[in-house]
Amino acid sequence: MTAINRRRFLAGSALAGAGFLTAAGAPVAARAFSFESANQETHKAYLNACSINSVHDELIEEVVSKLGDRLSPEEVEATLASLSCPYCGCPLG
Repeated sequence: MTAINRRRFLAGSALAGAGFLTAAGAPVAARAFSFESANQETHKAYLNACSINSVHDELIEEVVSKLGDRLSPEEVEATLASLSCPYCGCPLG
């Protein structure tokens, strides 16, 4: 076999193999990750993660310190109500 024929053979066999697997109904999606529902203890720890570390309080203080000079207290409260924690997704307001 020459180099050109070998390339053509390998390319053709790879495409034919992929076509056969697709036509045969072989699973195409990757199965590297799977989702499992959290048990009660893990779910509770997830919900309490930010309150234990007082991350929410720190985020609220940061927003108030940056916006307190420019906005009224009502506008700061409205802004806090629209924000959520970047770590857990809980609302800050």
